Amino acid sequence: MSLTLSEILEKKLPKKINSIALIENETLAAASDDGCVYIIDWNGNEIARYCGKAPMTSVAGFGDRIFVGSRGDAVYVLDTKGDLLETVRTRYSEVISPVSQTEFVGCSDACAKLGVGGSRGWVYDIGHVGKDIAVGGDKVYVPDAVWRKVHEVDLDSGNGSMMISFKDRPFSVDFRDGRLLVGTSRGIALFNGTEEWWTKPLGPQVTLAKFLDDYIVAVNLANKKLVVLDMKGSTMLEKDLPTKPSALAVSKGVLAVGFYDGTLKVFEVHSFKEEAVPEVEELTRTEADDEISQLREIAEGSYLGTPVAKEIIAEISEIVEELEGGNNISDMIRSVLMKVEELTNTASADWRQVYANYEEAERMLEGVLEVIKRLRERIGEVSGCPPPEDLLEILRLTNVKEFTRRIAELAPEGTDVKERVKAGARVLKRCLERYYLLPSSEEIAEVEKMLEDVKQQKEVVKALLESGL
Repeated sequence: MSLTLSEILEKKLPKKINSIALIENETLAAASDDGCVYIIDWNGNEIARYCGKAPMTSVAGFGDRIFVGSRGDAVYVLDTKGDLLETVRTRYSEVISPVSQTEFVGCSDACAKLGVGGSRGWVYDIGHVGKDIAVGGDKVYVPDAVWRKVHEVDLDSGNGSMMISFKDRPFSVDFRDGRLLVGTSRGIALFNGTEEWWTKPLGPQVTLAKFLDDYIVAVNLANKKLVVLDMKGSTMLEKDLPTKPSALAVSKGVLAVGFYDGTLKVFEVHSFKEEAVPEVEELTRTEADDEISQLREIAEGSYLGTPVAKEIIAEISEIVEELEGGNNISDMIRSVLMKVEELTNTASADWRQVYANYEEAERMLEGVLEVIKRLRERIGEVSGCPPPEDLLEILRLTNVKEFTRRIAELAPEGTDVKERVKAGARVLKRCLERYYLLPSSEEIAEVEKMLEDVKQQKEVVKALLESGL
């Protein structure tokens, strides 16, 4: 079976798209950072928009109702024409999922079952919700990006448990036929109940993943790729994306992707049978973690037989120690950005407290940039690195002579073989540091942009304080 994608819509919205819902009659709703939710048909026509007072963070359809979550302690219920039917005031408004036309589950640093008329049922405590939640049968599944758990909560009683624990942060969940799909800060994992079937690394940032017919669709914020997998975890299709994705939605052979720059794309998914062809193994950057984890074993194993093994084994061991925690900087950036958003979106009538929150947010963001600066200074300028896939190819080699030869080729010419191999090992280390330790330019730009916004808002609050208002 082979898959293809055909693009049926591209539209630009003013700011980052946080969530998308594919609804009836070839229309969709997109929740944007500009504080609006847009209802758009597949010809790109804007049917309606509704704007609140804070960024819209989550959107989902149920029948002829559209539920919209926000950072403004409010959930809005619209009809498919974009008319406001109800505003539910609640702090559990960041991520929502309707369970009927009159009830929904809303989450932020806790989850609650709420009624459209303002009634509140149970409340279930969590660290902080990820990017979405999933309702399956009589349960709701919640990714907890702080406690690194997925919670399973009973929809009727609100009784729940920490169903699965993760080393990485879970951000996205989807549930179908007893199977739970989880997107983490490293990739995706598929479970049957609590039994893990398989995991697949996709990149060092937030992964969004959904079931689509007999496939799994995923995007990772770091690698700017859309991936379609079968239920065994094999890659069926991989598509380069123009920029950093921020939202994913699927429905009946259609998928939609939202981006940080406000671009919205919708694709139709086509499948067809084809004659079997020999599989060709492809090396991708996202496979690096598996290869890096084997470096110490390689260093202490077959390469001990090479004449220069004792000289290069220390270099290889140092590479392992450096890269085993290679995603820590991205984890730190995500954690700080979430905390900054929490600080700067906390409602308070005390302007001094608001100002203090902005000062703390500014300090945290400047601290992140200082860490990045020191990391850059330690690694230094690294130029002339081979592509990541070439480095992975070297790490995969099992022939001792071939491995030694390829390591030597990384070093400048003009020295003897022994010195070239030692120098090549140092080049390998620095190039891997460059690719896997330094944050991406998009991550740095996001921190810098948020710092600029925080400073501007802090000055506004300062002026209010000084005016005595």
